[in-house]
Amino acid sequence: MLITAVWVVEHQVDLFAALAPGGRADSVGAGIITFFERPGQSMIDALDAALLGKSAVPIEMKATLRELDKLS
Repeated sequence: MLITAVWVVEHQVDLFAALAPGGRADSVGAGIITFFERPGQSMIDALDAALLGKSAVPIEMKATLRELDKLS
């Protein structure tokens, strides 16, 4: 929205003419946020677990890993 506001002020266009570039800029921003949302949340969860002294591996996964260790 800030990009659109600066563009409207700089080029002195009416609000309807600013709708298209503003919509494109907003959709690009939403796409970037969506793309990095899952990896970012994973990193935050791992950091939170490390700071609190918890294991970063879920209990269900630990049980599966133990079963795999027994097979080898």
